[in-house]
Order: sequence, then C-alpha cells, then structure tokens
Amino acid sequence: MRSAGIICAEGDLWRDQRRFVAGCLKNFGMVKLPGTKRDRMEERIITAVNECISKLKDRATEDGIDPLETLHHCVGNLMNDLVFGKVYEEDDKVWKWLRHLQEEGVKHIGVAGPLNFLPLLRYGAIPDKDPSKILPDRRDRVFV
Repeated sequence: MRSAGIICAEGDLWRDQRRFVAGCLKNFGMVKLPGTKRDRMEERIITAVNECISKLKDRATEDGIDPLETLHHCVGNLMNDLVFGKVYEEDDKVWKWLRHLQEEGVKHIGVAGPLNFLPLLRYGAIPDKDPSKILPDRRDRVFV
C-alpha cells in the first residue's frame, strides 16, 4: 500500500489517522472518565457478553463445543451495535452476507500481508510471474 493504509501509515498521514480514530472512539464512549456515554457503551457490551455466554451454554454438549461461529456472530454483532446501532439475528441474510465479505477480506489480507511488510517481494525473484501471484502459490509454506 506504500504507507497509505491504516496499518502501514507513517508520518503526517499516521498522525491524521490516529487523531481521527481517537476522536471516533471518544464519540463512541471510549473515554477515561465515567459518564453517560461510557455507561451506555458498557451496558451494550455486557448485554452482548451475556448473550454470547448464554448461546455457548445452550450449544455445549458432552463432546464439547466449537465456539468459533458463536463468537464470530456475537463479537461481530457487538461491533455493529456499537458503530452502527444495528443488531442482527444469526440467520439474517444480510448478516450472513456481511460475515462472508469479512471472511473473504481477511483471506485477501492474509495473502497480501507479507507484500506490505516485505516490499522486496513485489520485485520478485521469479521473472515470469506477476509479483501478486508469487505468494498465493506458496501460501502453505508462508502460513503454518
């Protein structure tokens, strides 16, 4: 991303982004001192945590439980609630679509991540290949 992204930003861009994010978090209620915004945020978080614990207890069996889907739903729903004020049911079509988009985005970031942190890979050692296709061919070796 050539230092233009959120993660790899530096200098004035980094400072501007940090200021913007800090302002957004303060508006959402992430402040040091107690107050009504913070109390409302804490209530929403506690509600989401209680829902998550309840769902995990309901889904537990003698053989154990795979908490991934439940945690994915509950954490994602909490973030949506805090940022957009919207909570989804697990079987909601829009919610399933949004989760699918998130999963696909993470896959793409995972493959391209080394290119951001090791820029020399862009100018690869394999002349016949497009640099963006070097890592997907070696994904199993890069991500253990």
